[in-house]
Amino acid sequence: MASFLRQGLRRLADRLRPATRDRDMEAEMRFHVEALVREHVDAGMSVEDARRDAQRRFGSVVRWKERGHEVRGAGVFETAVRDVRVAGRSLRRSPGFAATVIVTLVLGLGATTAAFAVVNAALLKPLPYPEAERIFVLALPDGGSQSGREFLYVRERTSVFERIAAQRRGSGWNFSTGSFSEYVTALRVSAGYFDVLGVPPFHGREFSTTEEQGNGPNAVIISEALWRRAFNSAPDTVGQVVDLGGVTHTVIGIMPSGFATIPAADVWTPLRTNLGDAGYNYVVVGRLSTDASADQAAAELDVVRPELLETFPNLNAQRVGFLLWMPYEEYVGVVWRFPLVALLGAVGLLLLIACTNVAGLQLARATDRRKEFATLAALGAGRAALVRHALTESMVLASLGAIGGLGVAVSVLRLIPAFVPPEMLDALLAGQSLALDWRVGVMLGATAVAAGLFFGLFAAYETATADVQAALGETVHTTPGQRVAWLRRSFSVVQIALTVVLLVAAGLLSRTILNITATDLGFDASGVIIGKMSLQGAPAEDPTRLSTFFDRALAQLRTVPGVLEVAASNGIPVERTSNLPLEPPAGALLEEPRSVDWQYVTADYFDVFRMSLLTGRLFDNRDRAGAAPVAIVNDAFAHTYFGDRNILGRHLQLTPAFSQDPPREIIGVVSNVSMRSNSGFVRGVSARSMSGAPPVIYVPAAQVSERVNQLVHQINPMNWALRVNRGEPALEGNLAAAMTTVDPTLPFIRFEAMDTIINTDLALHRALTVFAAVLAAIATVLACVSLYGLVAYTVSRCTREVGIRIALGATTGQVLRNIMKEGLLLTAGGVVLGLLAATLVTQVVASFLFGVAPLDPLTFAAVVAFVAVIALIATAVPAARAAGTKPATALRAE
Repeated sequence: MASFLRQGLRRLADRLRPATRDRDMEAEMRFHVEALVREHVDAGMSVEDARRDAQRRFGSVVRWKERGHEVRGAGVFETAVRDVRVAGRSLRRSPGFAATVIVTLVLGLGATTAAFAVVNAALLKPLPYPEAERIFVLALPDGGSQSGREFLYVRERTSVFERIAAQRRGSGWNFSTGSFSEYVTALRVSAGYFDVLGVPPFHGREFSTTEEQGNGPNAVIISEALWRRAFNSAPDTVGQVVDLGGVTHTVIGIMPSGFATIPAADVWTPLRTNLGDAGYNYVVVGRLSTDASADQAAAELDVVRPELLETFPNLNAQRVGFLLWMPYEEYVGVVWRFPLVALLGAVGLLLLIACTNVAGLQLARATDRRKEFATLAALGAGRAALVRHALTESMVLASLGAIGGLGVAVSVLRLIPAFVPPEMLDALLAGQSLALDWRVGVMLGATAVAAGLFFGLFAAYETATADVQAALGETVHTTPGQRVAWLRRSFSVVQIALTVVLLVAAGLLSRTILNITATDLGFDASGVIIGKMSLQGAPAEDPTRLSTFFDRALAQLRTVPGVLEVAASNGIPVERTSNLPLEPPAGALLEEPRSVDWQYVTADYFDVFRMSLLTGRLFDNRDRAGAAPVAIVNDAFAHTYFGDRNILGRHLQLTPAFSQDPPREIIGVVSNVSMRSNSGFVRGVSARSMSGAPPVIYVPAAQVSERVNQLVHQINPMNWALRVNRGEPALEGNLAAAMTTVDPTLPFIRFEAMDTIINTDLALHRALTVFAAVLAAIATVLACVSLYGLVAYTVSRCTREVGIRIALGATTGQVLRNIMKEGLLLTAGGVVLGLLAATLVTQVVASFLFGVAPLDPLTFAAVVAFVAVIALIATAVPAARAAGTKPATALRAE
C-alpha cells in the first residue's frame, strides 16, 4: 500500500514539474529582462533600441514570453483560457486586493439580484393563464375596483371581448362534508369567469347565468387541493352536497392542479349583484376576441362611457372618464409598481457605489503595475493584449462577485417571509413564488458583465495609454499622473454623494416610523385580542337569529377566566372595514352619494377600545331589533359632512336600492381612531393622523338588515374584540371551547393580539426602513473604505515628501492638515452633490412619509454631520500614521 502511494505521489510530482519549471522560467526571465531594459532606458537608450537589444540577448525567452501574452496563432478559446489563467495568477499574487473587490461586488450584485427577483415575481412573470396577454381589466390608471352596475352595464354593451366577468373577494367559509371540516378561503365570481382566464374545470363545469341570479341554486367550485383533502380525489365528487357556512351547496366543478386565481382561493361561489349595486367591490375582467385589438376595446369604451353616465346620473363623471381597459398583467402589479421601482433604484445606487469603489481600486492597481505593463509593451506585447489582460482580470472578479452575489440573493429571499406578513406577501406576489429563474439569471449575468466593463475599462485605458519610456524610467514611488488622480477623486466624490442620498432616504423613513408609532391611534390596544370568525352564509345572518347569537356568545365569552370586556363587530381599528354607499344627508356639505366606512358593533365596543364619547350617548339595551334605528358617527364624519359636532338628531340613510336600510338618527359622536379607509376618503399613512381619519358610521349589531349582513360578511370576517388578562393560562383554548357551546359550526379562524395587528399594519414601512438602512450602512462602509484607501494610497506615494517636511521642521498638526485636506474637500464636494440629488429623490418617497417633510432640515443636517464624522475618521487614521513617520525611515524607503 505504501509503495503504491509513493508511486502515485511521484507521478503527480512529475506532472506538476513542467508547470513549476514554466513559472520559474517566467519569473527568472522577467527579472533579467526588466533589469536590462531599465538599464538601457536609464542610460538614454530609446525603448525600441532597448527592445532590440533584449531580443538579441534573450531571443528565445523573449519570443516565448511574447507568445504567452499575444498568443499568436492560438484559437479564440485557447486565448481566452490562457488569459483567464494569467488573470488568476495575477490575482493570487494580490489576495488582499482580490478579496476586497470580490466582497464589494458580492454585496452590490447580491442586493441587486434579490431586489430584481422580487420585481420579477411581482411585475414581470407572465400570469399562469393561456394567452394572458388577451386578458384585460376595467380599471382606473392606478387600479381600483368597479361597482356592480358598471360591471353589468359594460358586459351587456361590449362586443370586442369574448367574455366579460367579475370577481369579488370573499371572507372565507366554514367548509364541511360531514367527515371533513375546515376554514377555506373564498372568491365570488360571475358566470364566464373561468372562460375569461382560459382554464375550465377539469371535472364538471363552471357557473351558469342561472346560478348567479339572486335566487339561483347554491353551487360551488373547489380547488384540486381541497378535492384531495376533503374527498380523497374521489371521481364522483361532482354533484355532492357540502356545507358552506351552514348553507348547503352543490359541487359543480373541480379546478385542475396548480390553478390559482388572484387572490388565491380554495372555493369559488357565484357572484350575485344587480344594477343597484353601487359599491366599488368588483374586479371586472374580459378576454379580448382573437380578431380584436386593444385599440378597438378602448374605442368601444369611449362610446360606452357617456351612455353609462346617462343611465346612472349619480356616477362620478370624472371617475368614469378615467376608466380604461388595462392588461391584467399590468393591473396585478399596478399598486406595487412604484415602491418596487424605488426599491430597484435604491439597490442600483448601491451597485453603482460598489462599482466606483472597485474602479478606484483598479486604477490604483493599474498605476502600481505600470512598470510591469511597460516592460511587456517594450518587449513587443501589443496594446490589444494589455487591454485584454486588464479586462479579463476585471471579468474574473465580476464573475466571482456574481457567484457570491447569487448566494447572498438566495439568503435574502429566504429571509423576506420573516420580515413581510403573509397577507402583504400574497398581495405583492399575486400567486407567484419568490424564486430565481432564467430572467433573474440573465439579469445577474448582464449586470456582472456591465459592472466588469465599467470598472475594467478605466484600468484598461490607463494601461493602454501609458507612456512606455516614462513608465520604465519611474522610481518605485513616483506619484501617478493627474488623469488617474482626478479619476480616483471623482469616484470618491460620487460614492459620497450617492451615500448621502441613501442616508437621507433612510433617515426620512426612520423618522416616519418614529412618528407613526408615537401617534395617538385614538384607542388603547394594550390587553386587547381579536378573534376572527367567518359568518359568511351562516343562518345567523338573519337579524333576529344574529342578535340572539351575539347575546349568547357575549354572555358565554364573559365567563371565560381572564376576559374583562368583550364586543363584536365587522371591523376593528387599523384594519379596513366595510364600505357602503350613503345618500347625501339633508343639510350636508357633500351633495353627491359617497361610499363611507361602516361598522356594526355591540354595545361594549367603544369601552373595549377605550374610545371617547365626544357628544351624545353610546349604544345600550334600548337599541335592540325593532327599536328606532340609530347610528353613532366619528368626529371625522361630523366635520366632513356637517362641519361640526352639533349633529345630534340628524338622519342618515344608505342607498335604499342597495341595502334596504332604514333612515337612522345620529345619537352620538365618538373620537377618531386610526384605520385604513376602504371608502377612498383618505389613503395610505394619512389615516394615521387624526386629522386624516376617514368618516365612519357605527350602527347597533341588532339593527342590521339581512341584506347588509350578507354583504359585509361576504367581504370580511367578523371580529370578537376582547380586553383580557394575557397572563391567564390556556386563554385562547378556553375561548374556543366557550364558543363551541354556543354554536359548534362557527369556530374561530385565529386569534391575534391588537398590538400584532398594529405592527402588521406598519410592516411595509418597517420593511422599507430596514431595507433603506441596510443599503445606507453598506454604502457608508464602502464610501469610508474608498476615502480611507485614497488617502492611504496618497500617503504611501509621498512618504519621502512627508519625511523631508518633518526633517525641515513641519509639526504634526501641519502634516495632518496637509494630508487630511484633500479627503475632507472631496467629502464636502460629495456632500453638496448628494444633498442636491437628495432634494429630487426625496420627492419620490414623499407618499411614504408621515409627520416629516421630504426636505426635512433636521434629517439633512444629521446626515451631513454623520458623513463629516465618518470622513474625519477615514482621513485621520492614515494621516496620523504619516505624521508619525521618522524622516530617516522615509528617506531609506525611497
